[in-house]
Amino acid sequence: MRDCLPSERVLATQYGVSRNAIREAIKILTEKKLVTNVIGKGNYVTLPNETDLVDMVESALNTSASCLLYDTE
Repeated sequence: MRDCLPSERVLATQYGVSRNAIREAIKILTEKKLVTNVIGKGNYVTLPNETDLVDMVESALNTSASCLLYDTE
């Protein structure tokens, strides 16, 4: 684990969004193993393992390629 994220309230104020939006974003980041939630302590940035990192890059590249195909039509 690495740095602790600011609280939901601080992030919501900083970005001008609801706490529900922040919770959803943190949930997605947790599912992608980029953030770890420690109950009673907070949310921490994590470093993905090599396999997860490769999967994320491949997914991003596939998404980008799909967008390019749609943009040219």
